Amino acid sequence: MGRRAAPIAPMTPEGLIVHASVHGPKETMDRLARAVTGRGMAVLARIDHAAAAVAAGMELRPTEVLIFGNPRAGTPLMQAGPGLALPQWTIDEDAPQPAQPWRYPQE
Repeated sequence: MGRRAAPIAPMTPEGLIVHASVHGPKETMDRLARAVTGRGMAVLARIDHAAAAVAAGMELRPTEVLIFGNPRAGTPLMQAGPGLALPQWTIDEDAPQPAQPWRYPQE
């Protein structure tokens, strides 16, 4: 008999705001993407972790991440400090972590 992983308690990073949706996961994410672009921001990436799990021969409930922002507001900040492009939180030390290479301007 194989060992089963112990259940993990839900985690909510400090400062994360959670809203329940009456729509399913895909419709909720589609609506969020429309709301973001409707307010003049850009959707930079939509990551489907469930699809990646299927590609690895595993199952995962619908799990997506939407990365969005306003280049007019964010670009000057990242020009001043490239590390600002990285998320400022970590949910799980065992989860994949973001990486961002950059080149400092020649002095």
